[in-house]
Amino acid sequence: MNTSTPLLLTATLLAACGGGDMTEQPLGAAGFVPVAPVEPKSEEVAGYFLSLDGAESVEAAPGDTVSLQVTLFKFGGEPMPGGEVRFWLEDAPERARLMALTATTDSFGVARTEVRVGDEEGAFRFGCNADLADDLYVDVAIKAEVAPEPEPVRIPDVQGTYDVESTWDLTSRMGGTGDTIRQFGNAFSNPGRFLAEFIQIDGIVGSVIQGIVEQLINDLVISRSPQWLQGSLTIGDDILSLLTDLKVRSELVVAKVQPGDPDAVAGEPSASPAQWEGTHTWKAIRYEWDMGCPAGVEGCGDKELLLPADATAHAIVGSATLDGAIAIHEHDMDVPVAPLALRLITEVVLPARTGHTSFASMLDELVSCDDFGRSGERAVGIPFTSRLIASGCRAGLERAAEALERKIADAIHIDMGLVEGQATAMDTDRDGDFDKWGAGSWTGVEGRFSAARR
Repeated sequence: MNTSTPLLLTATLLAACGGGDMTEQPLGAAGFVPVAPVEPKSEEVAGYFLSLDGAESVEAAPGDTVSLQVTLFKFGGEPMPGGEVRFWLEDAPERARLMALTATTDSFGVARTEVRVGDEEGAFRFGCNADLADDLYVDVAIKAEVAPEPEPVRIPDVQGTYDVESTWDLTSRMGGTGDTIRQFGNAFSNPGRFLAEFIQIDGIVGSVIQGIVEQLINDLVISRSPQWLQGSLTIGDDILSLLTDLKVRSELVVAKVQPGDPDAVAGEPSASPAQWEGTHTWKAIRYEWDMGCPAGVEGCGDKELLLPADATAHAIVGSATLDGAIAIHEHDMDVPVAPLALRLITEVVLPARTGHTSFASMLDELVSCDDFGRSGERAVGIPFTSRLIASGCRAGLERAAEALERKIADAIHIDMGLVEGQATAMDTDRDGDFDKWGAGSWTGVEGRFSAARR
């Protein structure tokens, strides 16, 4: 190796101050000043001293050129500019050379030279002195760099059971139905208009009252005015938020592996990957719902909804290559998203926003059908019709609740379709076994994942 001014050696040997003027010397055939014997001074003086910033012994590789820097001081710590510093090598290898035998210190008292250490292993001493300053030495060892042993190339052994954490954006498969969900809360902005199409009363009473049902309902809602009514308007946005960043905890079991070519070389087209078969099972949906959490309490809103295994297990196949690439081949992800979403709505969103676990109980609190019957009887002026009107109201509320659930289910009827995944096998604890799949991504339905072997 032949490098110029290696950083490690420069940092070790250089003083912390600026540069100096190197006295030019006649160059030899190789571009370096030949080693010249220098007689060290014999008289001992105590007026000046040379300082080397760093260790008194360093290592270099054959062919390296290293910079050497010293500072000339007066005793008392004052740098000495304009002084002449002499350099020499002792016991140097045949091809070791100094770039300059002398250098003049700059305004900071700094002098420099460069040494080419030669092409063979060995050791020598670098010396320098100045008038009225004692000699200074650095021991230089020339050692060939040892190339690190290449890590063995092998196809990852992926057999085992993995805990998988995935994050899916299910709205990427929803198309325009996202707007339907977003506007879902509009039903509660004018409950009378929404419920009027479901409340049907038989006979002449019905024909008389039908035109005023909307007003009667809204009057009753205003008189009751439950606290949750305003919050119900954001239910659609709550649902979309959960589906946009849906976190799924799952289990992946790789039970059967067909090894690839053990003698293949990484990067060669002939390197055949290992093939594997397994099962991917969704275990739970994880979500963040911090409504009602005290401010600053980390993890308060982290919750989990357990899933039935028989509804979310899928057979998958994949491959593993010499470069650690893991592929989960394209497969049909037939997950019943709509029922899962309805569970999130009735078990998470509705209780948090309204205190109810169904649309039916919400509507029952919103509208008292007994009160509606009495108001209707007064409005039509026909005695003894309140029970008939109240009965039509109850049937209408049931139909309205079913319609709300059906509207949500139809909007969230997401066909995840064909999905495939890519990841990289990782040995995180450096014990020689691949224990994690990192940088995982799903395509088909946008998502990302990681997997840790148990």
